[in-house]
Amino acid sequence: MRQHFLLFGVSILFASIGANAATQYPRVVWDSDPAHKAVIGFSPVGSISDAHIKLGNSTNESSWVRYNPNANRTFNSSLSSYFVRLNNLTPNTAYYFRVCDASGCGSRYWFRTAASSANDVTFITGGDSRTNRSARQQGNRLVGKIRPQFVMFGGDYTDNNTASQMQEWLSDWQLSFSSDSIDGQSYKQIYPLVPTVGNHEDNDQRVICLVFGVDSNNDGNCSLRDSYNAFNVGGNQFRLYTLNTELRLSGYEADWSAQDSWLSSDLSNQAAAVTWRLAQYHKPMFPRTSSKPLINTAMFEWAQRFYDHRMNLVIESDSHLVKYTYPVKPASSSTPNLTRVTAGTVYIGEGAWGAPTRTADRVSDWVTDQDSFAHLNIVQANGSALDIYTVRFSGEAATSTLTRDERLANPLALPTGLSFWQADSVGERYRLQQDSNGRSTVPSGGGGGSNYSVTLRASDDVTVGNNGRRDNGTTVFADGSDGGEVLRGLLRWQVAGQLPAGAEVTAARVRLRITNRSTGSYDIHSATTAWSESSATWSQAALGGKLASFTPSATGWLTINLPSNALSTIQNWVNGATQYGIVLSSAGTNDGVDLSSSESSNPPEIIIDYRLP
Repeated sequence: MRQHFLLFGVSILFASIGANAATQYPRVVWDSDPAHKAVIGFSPVGSISDAHIKLGNSTNESSWVRYNPNANRTFNSSLSSYFVRLNNLTPNTAYYFRVCDASGCGSRYWFRTAASSANDVTFITGGDSRTNRSARQQGNRLVGKIRPQFVMFGGDYTDNNTASQMQEWLSDWQLSFSSDSIDGQSYKQIYPLVPTVGNHEDNDQRVICLVFGVDSNNDGNCSLRDSYNAFNVGGNQFRLYTLNTELRLSGYEADWSAQDSWLSSDLSNQAAAVTWRLAQYHKPMFPRTSSKPLINTAMFEWAQRFYDHRMNLVIESDSHLVKYTYPVKPASSSTPNLTRVTAGTVYIGEGAWGAPTRTADRVSDWVTDQDSFAHLNIVQANGSALDIYTVRFSGEAATSTLTRDERLANPLALPTGLSFWQADSVGERYRLQQDSNGRSTVPSGGGGGSNYSVTLRASDDVTVGNNGRRDNGTTVFADGSDGGEVLRGLLRWQVAGQLPAGAEVTAARVRLRITNRSTGSYDIHSATTAWSESSATWSQAALGGKLASFTPSATGWLTINLPSNALSTIQNWVNGATQYGIVLSSAGTNDGVDLSSSESSNPPEIIIDYRLP
């Protein structure tokens, strides 16, 4: 096997200082043909001489070959990095290496090249890791526990894009490495990065070349033309597009135009030959938070091309929240918006790998679900489907670590203990398939397979008081004593007939839009008698079995998970038993709570997860 280095580095960042070499922050990055190419990058500790790597495709170090760096680049005047570009690698092969200098060689690392034909594969997407270092580290440790083939990162690595902050980021990235004992030696597996530029890299958008070694145009220099690229993974299994949203937003109009022309050409000439098409970029077309602009028009310019050229999945960042869309396409050329279609492009995101989360409060009917928490996405190419999981960082400590043998035995294995987002109408897995034209479709039930989820909006709700009050407006009230009158809320959903025959309820939760918060405790009980909005009375708000408790301490959406002993009640509703809904009652507080009713634009919801036999 012949191996050659060319200028520029697919940088796998290895952040641990070798025992004998004065180097740190090793890394591996992909920017082209990952079955045959990779760039290894590392940084010196002080002044070093004779920096190089030794690499081979076995653990027999006597057979390893020495490679000298092809480039030495400096970011922000002080972060120096060496890059070695490897060519002519063997597909789907483990490569072992050490970083060396005149004083010796450091720790042992390994990475795996991509396959040259379609196969099952697990990879990770996410972005925005800039300020909450503990959350960033949680996400990085999850990478090492999941053992993906590679990681697509959507930009905003740090807050101010300084050398010291990037050094801290590179140091944290070494937490993503997995520890292995191979042939009696300690190794760490490094996962190749596919980096993207974010708006917090505006002061030097060459960062993915200067720090990560990306050389998209293969000219040996760092320029803005290196900030976008595309390459295939698994032969023609899928093509990954990395785009730079910041070029026009930062005033680099010529570079934006060059990217735009390249994108149109590549979608026309290269995308048609692959099975799946995926794109990542930073700024979303339609941010899901009101703290961001309603629309980023520059990004929306891509939407029609994405639909026309069958872009299947787009990963967005920047807003620091979570979302899944239905398959969509542009609503019209004159009014920037998206519309839900049977087959189109699915958008997910929007980046929260350590950046401060924002409220997901902008509603659109083409969004499947949205929320706000620190997370990453797992994407699995699984036969004729793409399966998407969103993983909460809060469950990192309880997550097991896949072993090297477990990953080799099953490319789709996932560690136990992962905390999955249970997205409305989807459940923990969002499955994408394709229509006959190659556009993304979602199977009935959202998640596909045997696990499903359905979201139902309240059909009826009303407030009643023990002194005769009845209120059927846009707000539901509950209170221990409001002006001398105790208030309770009656809510009901039409559940019977909404799930397939034989559906077995596995989990359920109630979502309430709190408009006036309370420090008090509230209970959810089963209602025991029939009632109607037009004539409900206090006696009809009698308390049946207790289902759950909650404290509405903040305004906005509140999700109340129903405990397992409450699921039999929901199962009876599903099976067609007469259901009178629920009663919201105070647990003795007079600090009242208000919530949006079914007459508002944010009615109470019940989300039911179920499986089919």
